[in-house]
Amino acid sequence: MKIYMIFGTFLAILLSGCLAKSAPAQETYSLKYNAIKNQEVCIQRLKSSVFVRADSNDDNKFIFVKNGDRLTRLAGAKFDLFYTDMLVKMMIGALGKSCEFSPSGARIASDMQLDLRVLEFYADDEKANISLLFTLTKAGSVIKTGVINSANKSDDKSAKSLVKAFNEAANDSVNKVLLEISKAQNI
Repeated sequence: MKIYMIFGTFLAILLSGCLAKSAPAQETYSLKYNAIKNQEVCIQRLKSSVFVRADSNDDNKFIFVKNGDRLTRLAGAKFDLFYTDMLVKMMIGALGKSCEFSPSGARIASDMQLDLRVLEFYADDEKANISLLFTLTKAGSVIKTGVINSANKSDDKSAKSLVKAFNEAANDSVNKVLLEISKAQNI
C-alpha cells in the first residue's frame, strides 16, 4: 500500500512538472509617461501639490481586443501592472515634470486630490481606446469632474503594436487630465 502512495506521489510530481513546461510564456509590457516635446524647463516652480489615487475596482493586467460585442484576451501578452497602477505612475510622472504642480505622497498635506477610474481599456480593429473618469477635489469639495476619452491608431493587432498604441493613448489621457487640473486650479 505504501509503495502505491509513493508511486502515485512521484507520478503526480512528474506530471505536474510536464504540464507546467507546456504552458505558453506570457510577454509582459508596461506603459510609460513621455513628456511633451519642447516642454518648458522650470526655473521657478509655482507648485500646488496633488495627491493621486485610483479606484481599481475591476482592474486587471490583460490586453483585451474587442470583436463586435465580444472582448477577448490577447494570447501571450499582458501588462506587468494593473491599468490603474500604470496610469497613476504616469500621472505622478506628469505632475513631477509640470511647472505648476507637484505630486504629493500624503492626502492630508496636498492642496488637491485627483481620483482616477478606468472606464474602458481595450483595442478594437483599428485603435487602442482608453476612457477615464476623473474627479478633482480641494478641501473636501469637488471642483471638477469629467470623462477623458483617448484613442490611438494601431498598425496591426500584434501585441507590440497594440501596446505602442495604448502607450500613446494613455499619454494623451494623462496630458488631458493635467490640462483639466490646470484649468480647475484657476477657478
